[in-house]
Amino acid sequence: MIEKVMQKLVRKERVNQGRTYVPSVAAIDSQSIKKSAFVSKETGIDGGKHINGRKRHLAVDSLGLPIAICVSAADVHD
Repeated sequence: MIEKVMQKLVRKERVNQGRTYVPSVAAIDSQSIKKSAFVSKETGIDGGKHINGRKRHLAVDSLGLPIAICVSAADVHD
């Protein structure tokens, strides 16, 4: 449900900015985050950054609006 709300808001803002509602270009990046003491699900160690925790992946359009968001264990390869 939250995905549909985000998609509708992004489409509405793209139209307000004078763009087509569907993006044609995306930028993808990820960031490793240290885990909190109470987090135990889907954690791992990012070997390149030596961080024990989780990794967030983002895809944004040319306006910087989110297209996709995913959270995984830090040891998942990009």
